[in-house]
Amino acid sequence: MKTFTSLIILLLTFSLNAQDYFSNNPQWRQDSGCRWWGDCVESQEFVYYINGDSTVNDISYKKVYKHGELSQYWFGPPPNQGCDDFFTFDNFHTLVRQEGSKIYIKNYSEPDTLLYDFALDIGDTLPITYIQNGDSYIISEVDSLQIGDSYRKVFYFVNNASDFLIEGVGHYGGFLEPMGVVLECGYFLNCYALNDTTYFPEFGSPCDLTVDIIKNQENEIINVFPNPTSEFLIIEYNSIINIDNVVAYDINGSMTKLKPSIENQNILKLDMTGLRNGLYVIQINCTNRSSKRLKIIKE
Repeated sequence: MKTFTSLIILLLTFSLNAQDYFSNNPQWRQDSGCRWWGDCVESQEFVYYINGDSTVNDISYKKVYKHGELSQYWFGPPPNQGCDDFFTFDNFHTLVRQEGSKIYIKNYSEPDTLLYDFALDIGDTLPITYIQNGDSYIISEVDSLQIGDSYRKVFYFVNNASDFLIEGVGHYGGFLEPMGVVLECGYFLNCYALNDTTYFPEFGSPCDLTVDIIKNQENEIINVFPNPTSEFLIIEYNSIINIDNVVAYDINGSMTKLKPSIENQNILKLDMTGLRNGLYVIQINCTNRSSKRLKIIKE
């Protein structure tokens, strides 16, 4: 339950401090996966970042760049039908601008398109925007999250337990990515940082903003299923990995340490029944290796 006091503090903060969404070097670490064609799946790991200004028709914009890597994998029966592309990129991606509590995106030669409108309250329906053009997202709850030296609104929705929207940051799927279910695609916002300090999913949590393109761990295998889950989560891993512990973070950054049981060699079973329904980041911490973070829906 959210307290009345926190809401009063939140409202006072919003009234006294104008939010500048693009100051302090914001960065969004994300990943995505989509079926490209046939049984070819395209995966991307990338970071959006702001790199300078641009003026178009006397209107000032922020330049958004995208840095990362793209890989393609063949998931069908052999032989591989030419699905083996891999390359890195660091390119200009788009233009955005802020106008009060709204963010607009410059869509080529077309007029600016509304990307986000954060002037919302309980009972409101999200407007049609660049990333949301059909689903009815009705706000059921408004909370707050400290980002930098100010608080940002966090919106939750009726009948969408796994969805959320954070003022100036984006949604569970990213910053410029579509909201809702996208056919044969998945989009995930892994972390958000200002001046290289992470504020989502947890203040100060690990967030690799460089996207290391060297595959030092390509022989490591960690599979987590089912997703979504209602009771248990299975972690399947190969013998070169030594898992220390597993923790779950909710949207507010609250951590729950999960107690795995050993089901078989290289298989762990996690009891998820004690967590409320919603979206979680599951962090698998390994000995002498970087941790692995995955998005899980508890329903």
